[in-house]
Amino acid sequence: MSSFLIALLPVLGWGTWLAVSQDVRSPNPRAKTLYAVLANLAVAALVFLFTGSAWDRPSFWPVFLGGLLWSVGGVAAFAAAELIGLARGAGIWVPVNLAVGLGWGVLLFRELEGASAGLKVLTALAAAILTGGVLLILSARKGETPATGNGAGGDAGGTGIGRTVKGMLLAALAGLFFGTYFIPIRASGVSAWSAALPMSLGMAAGTLALCLAYPAAPIMARPGHYLRSGLSGALWAAGNYGMLLLTERIGTGRGFSVAQLNIIVSAVAGIYVFRDPPPRTRAARTALAGCLVAAAGGVLLGLVK
Repeated sequence: MSSFLIALLPVLGWGTWLAVSQDVRSPNPRAKTLYAVLANLAVAALVFLFTGSAWDRPSFWPVFLGGLLWSVGGVAAFAAAELIGLARGAGIWVPVNLAVGLGWGVLLFRELEGASAGLKVLTALAAAILTGGVLLILSARKGETPATGNGAGGDAGGTGIGRTVKGMLLAALAGLFFGTYFIPIRASGVSAWSAALPMSLGMAAGTLALCLAYPAAPIMARPGHYLRSGLSGALWAAGNYGMLLLTERIGTGRGFSVAQLNIIVSAVAGIYVFRDPPPRTRAARTALAGCLVAAAGGVLLGLVK
């Protein structure tokens, strides 16, 4: 398989995994996250079996903990997308994810120790560009009517400014946990391939606990919604394995850079498929511009890693 086709997996997989279940409905707002992570677990188990991956038992619990942390971010991401739309939601949590990951790398793993002054300047520039992208996205709908939920959000409700602020906070929370879940995995020293299955088990366990903590049963409004939620998880898994293959093929920094283009795919889907914000409005142009700026910061960050 060519590097170009491999690159499409993280770009399209991570760019569309929430989009396919964006208007899925359930009385339990965490249900579609649950079925997504169960599908991801099934994919991870199949890959584990067919590739003969090794199970590093001493590292199981740290990697499992990483999956638990991811589950909080996953639930928050779905809720944020319901409240403020996929374009703005992804436009916030992806840059926050990158910035938090950079911060943990510097603080815990001393990634910039011994780096040249030029490399430190480029890293700071990447962080500034990411921040600029987020600020653009935060202003994308100032003075406009916030998104109206479709019923799938459940406890993520509210109207007006309160709903928008809650969605932004949830998007930031998603970015925080997406940028943190790798810490126990990295500290364990296990390879990303070996970590995929125990991490998926943690994702499923954490999401199940969050889902059961909500009073409503995780039942979908329509039978087809189970399939769409499962497809959401399969797309995330495709993006994850595509990222692993890509970094093996072209290097970690360059692979990481290419993967950040998924934010643009999410923005386009949110604007032109779900019309949130509607196309050809100032809000849409601002949100898309913010995602492009954030993607540029992510690409630059990957190139200096």
